[in-house]
Amino acid sequence: MQLLWKTTSERYIADRAWLGATLESCPFHPEGGCGVVGHGSYPRVSPPGMRIPRFLCPLARRTISLLPEFMACKLSGTLADLEEVVTVAEEARTQADAMRVLRPDDVVSSVVLSPAKRWLRRRQRWVAEVLSAAVTLLALDISAPLTLAKVREHLGIAAVLLALRRRMPRQIHALAAPVGLGQRGRR
Repeated sequence: MQLLWKTTSERYIADRAWLGATLESCPFHPEGGCGVVGHGSYPRVSPPGMRIPRFLCPLARRTISLLPEFMACKLSGTLADLEEVVTVAEEARTQADAMRVLRPDDVVSSVVLSPAKRWLRRRQRWVAEVLSAAVTLLALDISAPLTLAKVREHLGIAAVLLALRRRMPRQIHALAAPVGLGQRGRR
């Protein structure tokens, strides 16, 4: 199980913040008494040095991870990284142009370009699903097609994905990953 941990990204890795992480209450036993204990941490590929703290509930025999709120769920990297990728794609004339910026090493041949385009389309689809759900749940008056740029302008903010995550704490487990903690949409 994953829970969001409200912590800032600026010094998280440098300060090794995961070492001081605490779980206020066990999600399986909120009344307490289960003896939830620290269970180490696990690494994330990106950003380098990132670790996610984990806890164990011995009664439920389940682990609980505290995902820092700036990290993407079920996807390597931060929400800011994901937002940057989709923003580049929104602003590019074509997908190939976006790939030249985002993954220049993959654009050397059309054989490699196809998987790189699928990589980009998946991220665009995930963000589009999150934007659609968020606009509906928050009753925002934004016309289709939804883009990060439109939502950014409407809300007057720079970091859309992190802001949406913060505005929907009750829906976070129902909202699809990588912004929410629910299952990512399938193909």
